[in-house]
Amino acid sequence: MASYRYEKNGAFVVTLENGEEWRQTETEGGTVSWIKSPSKYLVTVTPGLLGTFTMHTNDSPRVYKVERLK
Repeated sequence: MASYRYEKNGAFVVTLENGEEWRQTETEGGTVSWIKSPSKYLVTVTPGLLGTFTMHTNDSPRVYKVERLK
């Protein structure tokens, strides 16, 4: 992970080292509170059903629904 930020609704936006940006699409299941440097988190994005994507990081087993911004 190159950087992360939070939107007003609590959803995160993650920028990966390759320049891709991913935004959390559902906050009903909870939000994250990352406190470490972005480079400490290893991000895995996986294709889901019907064109959806999920993301998780190496610090937690939680999975988040995300959409690609760029």
